[in-house]
Amino acid sequence: MNKIRLRISSKTEAKIWAKHKVSVQEVQEVFNNEEYQVKIRRSDAVADSYTAFGRTFAGRYLMIAFFPKERGYANLGTSREMTARERKRYERK
Repeated sequence: MNKIRLRISSKTEAKIWAKHKVSVQEVQEVFNNEEYQVKIRRSDAVADSYTAFGRTFAGRYLMIAFFPKERGYANLGTSREMTARERKRYERK
């Protein structure tokens, strides 16, 4: 998958902050952090969606769910801290 340009609605931005204390800046850092690879795969839970696993510049481990659209754009679904199981899988590969 090429570089992803996320579209983030104000509603989603407010939700991920209120529910998970994840900022839009942190979400963008995961995709721009050259020190740590972002790992993207198809979601098993939701049709036509993907999950990305990566780290922010500060080292926070995040899971990001998004919906690909046209020409490299995607709509952000949600973002949260990785679970212990997700983090273990992320670090293993």
